[in-house]
Parts: sequence; structure tokens; C-alpha cells
Amino acid sequence: MGFKKKGNNFYLKKEHLGLIINIQNSAYYSKEKIHFTINIGVFIPEYYLTYDYHKNILPDYPLEPDCAIRARIGDLKNQNDIWFDIDERTDPSILISEMDLNLEHWILPYFNNFESKDSFVKWLDSTDCRTHPLTKLIILAEYGLYDKAKDEYDRLMSEKFRNPYYKQNVIDHGIKYKLT
Repeated sequence: MGFKKKGNNFYLKKEHLGLIINIQNSAYYSKEKIHFTINIGVFIPEYYLTYDYHKNILPDYPLEPDCAIRARIGDLKNQNDIWFDIDERTDPSILISEMDLNLEHWILPYFNNFESKDSFVKWLDSTDCRTHPLTKLIILAEYGLYDKAKDEYDRLMSEKFRNPYYKQNVIDHGIKYKLT
């Protein structure tokens, strides 16, 4: 399918973004009993480069924590957090079949939302994705969609702020992207 594997990460570089599947092992188990979940990420270069500490350098192989959009398999299935176990009683064929179903029915259809910048923006507009609150504003502005970015800025500014630093962060982004 074009994904490249590195460690527990699978990465597919597309024209305008990257798709990441990460297998996260629990630190609380042993080699005899493996406990893991599946993390999904969408890497947006424009978003990643907005943070100065990256020094304007894109990673060759981004990881799931580098992603603007992140989810777990449980999120995709509209369930609680889902973890899987491998131990001496695990039937490998059943586990492989379950992972195939997760990929075919949940992960790949989710990734279809990101086939183009237009489909991604449409998805951003139609979903309440679990991201950092400024993610949508930054992506819209970085994509040059200033009317949509202004709407998002106004929405954020209309919220009641508990944290004055967050409010200042929203204002700073509004100034940066000339949305004020």
C-alpha cells in the first residue's frame, strides 16, 4: 500500500501531507504479554513548520506525535480506548484478521478524508476533531484560506478564556496571519 515501516511506525508520504499508523506498546507489560493500541496521525508540513523549534526542517520520517491530526483506533470506531493483547494464548490468525478489519474498515476510510487539501479542509469544517484548539486556525491560514481562518479566529475569540496565556496565543496567531 506504499507505507514504509520504521520501528513501530508506518508512514505514507502523499503530495501534500503524510499518513502515519503507529503501534504503541504499553510500558506496563512484558515480553510474555504484549499490550498495544493503534495510533493514527496526519502529518501536515505547513503546520509542523509553524513551530520555531523545528528550525524550518521537515523530518524525513515524521512520527505520530509530530502530526496535526491524531487519533486512536477507539476514536475511529467511536468507542473507548481499545488495547489489544498478545500472549501465549493468542491465536495469531484471529489477531491478524482483526488488524486487517481495523485497517480496511476504519483506518483507510479515515485516511480517505485527506486525499486532497480540499477534502481535508472539508473534513476540518465538518468534524469536531480532537486537536489542539489552534490547529484548525493554523492549517486554514497556512493553506491561504484566510476567510475560513478569520471565521475560526472569531470563533476562538468568542470563547470564554480560563487561561490568559491561551487567549494571548490566539491573539498572536490572529496578528501573525493578519486576521485581526
